[in-house]
Amino acid sequence: MLSERAEVTLGLANPAFESIDRHRENPYSNNNPDGIVKLSTADNNLCKDIILEKWNQIAFHDFDANHLFRYPQLGGLDRTKQTIAKFIDRYFSPETPMDFRKLSLIPGITSAFDVISCAICDPGDGILCPAPYYLRIYNDYKERAGVEIISVASIENNELTLEVEQFEAALKSAQDIGITVKAILLVNPNNPTGEVHNRNEIQPIIDWAMRKNLFVLMNEIYAHSVYSESQQFTSVLRYSSKLPERNLLIWMWGMSKDFCMPGMRFGVVHTENQQVVDCLHRFELFQPTIPLVQFIVEQYLSDYEWIDNYFDTNRRRLKDASDYLVGKLKESGIRTMPAQAGFFVLADFSKFLSEPSMEAERELNKRFEKHGVLLVSGETMRAAEPGWFRIVFTGLRSEIDEGLKRLKMALSIE
Repeated sequence: MLSERAEVTLGLANPAFESIDRHRENPYSNNNPDGIVKLSTADNNLCKDIILEKWNQIAFHDFDANHLFRYPQLGGLDRTKQTIAKFIDRYFSPETPMDFRKLSLIPGITSAFDVISCAICDPGDGILCPAPYYLRIYNDYKERAGVEIISVASIENNELTLEVEQFEAALKSAQDIGITVKAILLVNPNNPTGEVHNRNEIQPIIDWAMRKNLFVLMNEIYAHSVYSESQQFTSVLRYSSKLPERNLLIWMWGMSKDFCMPGMRFGVVHTENQQVVDCLHRFELFQPTIPLVQFIVEQYLSDYEWIDNYFDTNRRRLKDASDYLVGKLKESGIRTMPAQAGFFVLADFSKFLSEPSMEAERELNKRFEKHGVLLVSGETMRAAEPGWFRIVFTGLRSEIDEGLKRLKMALSIE
């Protein structure tokens, strides 16, 4: 009855939204203390007050209502893209001023993954991605485009490493089973580890991929959520002219993380490849970024004084929240991978497994869920070793405390 594409999609596990739905039905709160504590979804509530203060200052009557009576411009309104280009110039420091005509506005990075995969891949093609990775990446590329995500094992001796040799081995393994690899996907700062990769780590891999004639998909959605005082983030846009083939670079960023607004559904894609730009603009008709959203984005991204204050405050609050969670986990004998950015830490629960296997990890996750706390398991992120769980720290402190209490109960920690 359904198409093969639909059957494949419905047959894929969807743990991210399964946990969201479970929590929505029975959320923990002061009025529902037995509800589920969700420490699994990477949304940031630490600066909701600042975001809403700005929201309440928006003059919505300035929105041109005539947009309601005509189809929107493919790829986004020129005015909005010009605003974003100036924002990128100021906060990502590209080598040359950003050409707004090379930008494509997309309703979120999930949609960007989907349309990019349709533009550069055929069904059955592969994309290399360091693992563990954000659990929805597999679904975002597989569900409609039919693209396979090939894991590149990146945790060795409990440390995250990115080496050309790892990508070379993954490429050969994919080719040996008949998969045509079209691209590599890098998320920097990283999700789920919170690691910030410097240029010395990133550029050799990009150079290698481009010499193999592979597209490089660079997702920098956590670029301004770096809270480590000792770590600076360098965008690939700052050295893109030094790359072997700029036409193979596709860069992404959005509002869901750095501006705490996943409900806005707004992202931007940049590439010098005009064929890709044209294709994204055509595909965007199926899932456009509506003019009202573009108007709102303009209000946020054009107020530099507000942005500077917001970014500073957000970084301070992220660091405080991260330090708090890491400290509490350490008190319970649970170590974490050093994180420098993002809304989460990757915690090692391997010593609590009955045996070193993914089956044992699944059993441990069931214990967590039985005690009413949701985390993201390493298996769903394609971690090579069992026992890793991602824990989000950007919720209410009361929920963090309740979640930690339930984890200790599940682990029988006094």
